[in-house]
Formats: sequence, C-alpha cells, structure tokens
Amino acid sequence: MSIVLTDSQKAVLQSNIKEYKEWLSTSQGLKDLNEHREHERFFKARLSPDRIDKMSEEDFREVWKKLWASNFWGNKDWYLDHKLIKVNGIEKIRDGLKKLLYGEEDIVSRYNSVRKTIKGLGSSAISEILHFVFPEKYCLWNEKPKSVIPFIGKELLPDKEKQVSTGQDYLRCLSIMEAIKKELTQYGFKDFIDVDVFFWFLFENKIPKKERKRKGKLPETSTQTGTSTELKEDSAEGKTTNQEGELAAAYTVDAFVLETGFGSQRVSTWVKMLKRKQHLIFQGPPGTGKTFVAKRLAKLVVSQTHGFVRIVQFHPDYSYEDFIQGYFPEPSGNSLQFTMKKGLFSLFCKDAEEAGKNGKDTPCVLIIDEINRANLSRVFGELMYLLEYREDSIPLAAGGDLFHIPPNVLIIGTMNTADRSIALVDYALRRRFSFVRLKPEYGILEKHLQ
Repeated sequence: MSIVLTDSQKAVLQSNIKEYKEWLSTSQGLKDLNEHREHERFFKARLSPDRIDKMSEEDFREVWKKLWASNFWGNKDWYLDHKLIKVNGIEKIRDGLKKLLYGEEDIVSRYNSVRKTIKGLGSSAISEILHFVFPEKYCLWNEKPKSVIPFIGKELLPDKEKQVSTGQDYLRCLSIMEAIKKELTQYGFKDFIDVDVFFWFLFENKIPKKERKRKGKLPETSTQTGTSTELKEDSAEGKTTNQEGELAAAYTVDAFVLETGFGSQRVSTWVKMLKRKQHLIFQGPPGTGKTFVAKRLAKLVVSQTHGFVRIVQFHPDYSYEDFIQGYFPEPSGNSLQFTMKKGLFSLFCKDAEEAGKNGKDTPCVLIIDEINRANLSRVFGELMYLLEYREDSIPLAAGGDLFHIPPNVLIIGTMNTADRSIALVDYALRRRFSFVRLKPEYGILEKHLQ
C-alpha cells in the first residue's frame, strides 16, 4: 500500500517547517523532543530481545505504566492487575510482545496476533511500543494524527473517526505516515519520532481546539466512605499532592482535557469559578463522573505548588464532631473521660495554614464527595458563617481558640441529583457555592463503545 502526497499537501508541510524549527529551539520544543527520545531509550532497553525473555510481572508493570497510552486509566495498578496480568498471565504477555517486535511475519499478522493474544492491550499502546522500539519503521497512532492529518490534507484520512483495531487498519495509517515522513526527510527528519514531535507542534498551534480529537477517561470508583484520605494518583509523574514541602506534580489543562474529554475553555472556566468563590459543587445524575472530575480539578489547581488535596465522603451519620471538633470518650482506668478532639476540617485547615508558609500560591483543596448525604446544617455549624465571610474568625460552640478558614483553602463538593437528600440542601448553603451541572457526555461514551 503506497500513498503519494499531492502538491498542496506538500505545501502545507513546507509552510509550517520554519515556524516548527523556531519552536524546536525553544525550551518547550526541546523538552518535548527530549521526552520523546527518553521514551525511545527506555523502551529500546526494556523491550530488547534478551530483556523480554526475562520479563517479570514487575518489569511489565514498569513498561506499561511508562506508556502514554496508559494515562487513559487513572487507577493504573487496578487496570494492570485486573485487565492485563490477571487475564493474560505474564508468559502470554511476554510471548506476545516478543512476537510483535521480533517475529518473522509481516506487521499485519504480528499486530493481529498480539491483539488476540494480549487482552486489554489497546491499539494506541501497541503502536507506541512498535514506534519507540523501531522509530524508523513504525509510527505512533493515537488521537493526535487523527487531528493533524486532515489539516495536512482532508482526503488523506476520509474516515477520521475510524478506530484502528486490526493490522490492516494500522498498515493503512502507517502508509499515510510513511508518505509524510518521506516528504519531511529533506528538512532533516530522520524517523517517526521527529514526525511525532512535529505533529505535536501542529496539534497545539495549528489545530482549532474544537477540532482536536481527544479521548476521555472512564471515571474511577472511590472506596472512601466517611473517612478522609490524602489524594494520590498513580501517574508517571508520581504523587499529585503531599505534605512534605515538595511541589505537587505538574498537571495541565491539556492533560485534564485529554483525560476527561471536556473542552479546555470549559475547564478553565471551572478553575476561575473555584478560585473566585472558593467553594464549588459538581452536581448531576449518577455515572456522570462528578468525583473523577472533582479530583482532576483539584489536581490541576494544586499543580506545581506546595498545596495538597484530601477527600472525604459524607454519609447520614457524619457529624459536626467528626468535621469540626467535639468531645469524645476515652477510657481512663475504670471510667471514661471526655477529650476535646479536632475534626477533619479543623485539621485540614491547620495543615493548609502550615502549607501556606511556603508561599502565597499554595491552594489546598478539600473534596467532599456526596456532600448532600449528610445533615449539612448540623455538620457545618459555624462554617455557614465562615464560608460567607472568609476573612473573619469566630468562636466555636465547644470552645477553644477562635476559628477561621485560611485563604488558601478551597472546597469542591459532589452532589447526586438523583438522591432524595438533595432537598435537604437549603438556599443559605447553596448561595455559598458555585454549582456546575454535569450531564451524560454521549460523545465520550460512544468512543468507549467503538
């Protein structure tokens, strides 16, 4: 299968080369190129013939987590355990990868074989493995070329939505990319990695945002029920948040868009809403990804700061004593004594105030999942006043020092509109929060059903 570019398609490539070369000399351009080359070194080393023969489950775990395609899954460990390792077994994975990369059959047969052999290994992951081990022969095929190729020439990829699910599909796409690489050779492009960096430049700078094809991400499930936990993400960048004075991992609007499928303008609006009012609630029917989006918004807000994120899920038995402070019985010899203890939010505010000493820009986010399932008037108590007058300090009912909410504290709630308890959320509380309604995103669902 051979494709020849038209003069107009060649002209589009040529017209963008000068600007691309200038961009490539910038810090961002060099960073992107170095990241691609680092990926190449990693996969060539980890997936060499002798390393594949000795690959353990832990080795494969490192390889799969390094794949950009794996960023589609928020809980990577869960997906690895339940959709790859448990289903296939390491021997089948090892044999399939070896055949894909070093088998004697043609690429169509090897591609189809690994699709059948290793369940859960998607087309983007397969192309990424091929691409970085043999960048001179195989292209990366994901959402980026789907957007960029029509920009070069609409007739090159008539069916932009077609999913690459077979070796024949990949070969067709590879033929298009081969023609583009051949044309770019005269400008110093040596392999498909150079082409992919060029495509990234075009994707970010030449493709209107509404025309960019980005995959969404399935919502994660939460196991938190009435307890607080430090929010962490199993991503290539490491922890999202921490309390040890380190910067939270970098996370951008583009990464948010890639993971959720929402437009960048919409995401930026949410950030502005949260920072303006400092309290925001995502509301909608079950299954619309409220908790998932809340966690990603918190991750975006604290990105590259000394801030942190915690999450708690409310339930009908959650109380003021759990959230603010109260007296709790403790054994003392043969009797009980009552001790004043700080609640979750009081401790959160204390840690946020300490984090704020690292600098002004240290947002600390508390996510309250299922916020409407508790008796909010009782749980919040004096917070009803402090949420309105953030600059004030007031005494608490059980005594102690004056209490205030540090200015760097942000609150994100989620509310299930199908729950009868939504009626308990009175207007006094509603006007203290910005509300974002999430509806079923059928476009995202359709991508996962293809």
